[in-house]
Amino acid sequence: MKRLLMILSGVLGLGLVAWWTISAVSGEAPITATVDRGPVIIGAEVTGTLRAVESVSVGPPLVPGIWQYKLAMMAPEGESVQKGQPVVGFDPSEIREKLRKRRNDLERAMKEAEKSGVDHEVRTADDELALAEAEAGLRKARLAAARPSELFSSIELEKARLDLELAELNVDNLRRRIEASHRAREAELAALESEVRHHQNRVAVLTDAERRMVRPAPRDGLVIYVTDWRQQKKKLGDSCWISDRVVEIPDLSRMMAHGFIEEALSGQLREGLPVSIRLDAHLDVPISGHVTRVV
Repeated sequence: MKRLLMILSGVLGLGLVAWWTISAVSGEAPITATVDRGPVIIGAEVTGTLRAVESVSVGPPLVPGIWQYKLAMMAPEGESVQKGQPVVGFDPSEIREKLRKRRNDLERAMKEAEKSGVDHEVRTADDELALAEAEAGLRKARLAAARPSELFSSIELEKARLDLELAELNVDNLRRRIEASHRAREAELAALESEVRHHQNRVAVLTDAERRMVRPAPRDGLVIYVTDWRQQKKKLGDSCWISDRVVEIPDLSRMMAHGFIEEALSGQLREGLPVSIRLDAHLDVPISGHVTRVV
């Protein structure tokens, strides 16, 4: 190898001497150039994965009673999105069916509560009328019992006294019965109103859940599809569990990459070297950075 290098050096030296002699004989001024010492820039291809230091994942919404979802819409991977723009959508068919049933239950409960309220008003009016009649009979019995004894026989006076006692008992019993009936109707009406509120809350929850089946971007950035434990990405029509993450919206201002390089070139790596990263989805957009750690 040394002999070969010496031969090449000798040949190169003879060539330079010959070129210089020819230039001098012809009278032409020799061409000169300034040589600067500096590092030789050598590029090396690195393959790996890129992820943000901070990233927000987007997946199915939390809906009580629903554990599995079906993907119905996905923003293209690598697409630039703004905060609030839809990026993932799930099939709302199951929620809409639940919502239809809950609305029917709500309508039924509202009708029952309305009917109970009308019945309560009617029965209250009937009770008030019955109590007024009983109190009128009591006043009449008191007037009869208060008649002078010298004008009526003892039998008539005893009968008036008994009628008074009976009228007092009747009014007292009627008042207790009306009060108990009123409490029972109030409890029944409160239970129906509580059922109405329950169905209203369920309808509100499902209505909000239907709206949340389309998931917006939580921040500005690029859409990145998340890979599962099999290194596969979700696609339209796939099923998702409540814990699955479908896409990520990374903070592109701070990115980090994990890559692999051929062992023959690994000795040239050191911390601080510049790198240029390109995404598969955006090969025309380079991302600049530097090496932070070599392992």
